[in-house]
Amino acid sequence: MFAGAILGVVISLFALFSRESIVPIDVFEEETATSSSVTFQYPDTLGTSYISLTDWPPALQVLEEEFSCTEAGNETERAGQTERRTIGGQEYCVTTVSEGAAGSIYRQYAYAFPLEAGTAIFTFSLRFPQCLNYDEPQQTACLAEEQNLQLDTLVDEMRATLEREL
Repeated sequence: MFAGAILGVVISLFALFSRESIVPIDVFEEETATSSSVTFQYPDTLGTSYISLTDWPPALQVLEEEFSCTEAGNETERAGQTERRTIGGQEYCVTTVSEGAAGSIYRQYAYAFPLEAGTAIFTFSLRFPQCLNYDEPQQTACLAEEQNLQLDTLVDEMRATLEREL
């Protein structure tokens, strides 16, 4: 029952949004966001040349619902693909929705995870160019950047900076 509610919230959040370069670890000093009395740090950029931020900084929603995850779907379907992942010892429910437009693929992400007695969800979008549209050596660089992007690690590091405001 809770899994359906979480998936519904993730889908609702997505409705609001209608790899040689590895993400640096030390970029978290640049920005801080506050959401639902919770602050977190996030990088100002990804440090990438081809992949770009579209819905950034990440939105954070804190729900007073028990964390659960139901794996289902496909990334290109309307509701996207949801899968359970363990990143840095933390359990996540990751939903990805992809849509192509004019030489690019836009991916919307929702990373849900347990937070105290509830669930927190980071949501954001990135733009990935169609790397095969580039000539060499840009094509190889673009493909390597996409392959080496450590998005899971980046999200886990943002989660590690979460602090409740009293």
